[in-house]
Amino acid sequence: MKSLYLNWIGKKDKSLLLPDVVFVKPTEIYSGYYCFPERKEIIIGNRYYPLNRGLIVTTDDDEEIANVLAHEWRHHWQRYNQKYPESYPSFNIQMPYEKAIRKFFQSCPLEMDALLFSHKYAPSELSEYWVGLLGGFSHVRL
Repeated sequence: MKSLYLNWIGKKDKSLLLPDVVFVKPTEIYSGYYCFPERKEIIIGNRYYPLNRGLIVTTDDDEEIANVLAHEWRHHWQRYNQKYPESYPSFNIQMPYEKAIRKFFQSCPLEMDALLFSHKYAPSELSEYWVGLLGGFSHVRL
């Protein structure tokens, strides 16, 4: 049930319908991603999932799961409360990791917002590392 996974973070804006959540096997590239609400379906692991409420796809990594859910929920919130860009910068895997992290978050305010939000409400070792790479943001208010 999605409410079991998102109820705690969904309280930040009770006006939003909670998106569905799908857990997949860990991959090397993503810890999670968000699919916009649309009137269509997506295939994940030989199953169809409706996108009508939005969809968060994540792994079941116990150490990062709360942070990933908060980060992706923030994208759900952004979709309804901010203008979401038509194009989105991609993460450059050809660059050294630290440089790629800095460039990605600094070039995309929505990703930076989602990082800071998830780090505030569900900090993890990875978000701590990323925020540190970006110079820390204890002064930022969400």
